[in-house]
Amino acid sequence: MSCREKNFNEIVEIKTEKSKQVAGAPLAVYQEAYQEIAQNFRQFFAANDLSRPIEIEHRRFGKLVCPLEDLVFHVANHGTYHRGNITAMLRQLGLTGVPTDYVFFKYL
Repeated sequence: MSCREKNFNEIVEIKTEKSKQVAGAPLAVYQEAYQEIAQNFRQFFAANDLSRPIEIEHRRFGKLVCPLEDLVFHVANHGTYHRGNITAMLRQLGLTGVPTDYVFFKYL
């Protein structure tokens, strides 16, 4: 069963377990975890029609029916939000931030 077939609480449990597995690990472990996630995304996109409506249940906001592509858009925007937060925190500590635009990542 993939994450898209699990409820919110099950997904939180999976995320928590994955976070524990990499906590304090060497960079190579993080890189391996990233590659696994990237492969999961590739498989997900290959196997799904992003325009199809799906139903999700959020523990606080209730049920939502929307095209799958709306959730993909949300995930991309949410990552942008967190990269901005990290940059702001670094600057508050007097440190210089790093480029966080996705295109810079692609150049590496």
